[in-house]
Amino acid sequence: MGNFSQSCDNFYVVYSGSTVSIMTLKKVKKGDRVISTGYGRTKDWGITIGTVSKRRGENVFVVWDNTSFHIEDELDIKEVRPYEKTKKKVII
Repeated sequence: MGNFSQSCDNFYVVYSGSTVSIMTLKKVKKGDRVISTGYGRTKDWGITIGTVSKRRGENVFVVWDNTSFHIEDELDIKEVRPYEKTKKKVII
């Protein structure tokens, strides 16, 4: 896991060995689909998708899909990101 360093209100710089990543804190709101980022508690989760049930400051409450955990899970905003499903083009 990398070290987080807040550089301003909208960006976090993550230092992990010789790798530096910049994470933006995209706004998520109730009803948005999110995916785990692999930081904090989600580092061993793999790809987990859920729905935001509420947002309180820097905390996000998520109900995860296809898990045995069917109640709200409180996470830090850095532990999830918006889920953007990409569509593949099929050329015939």
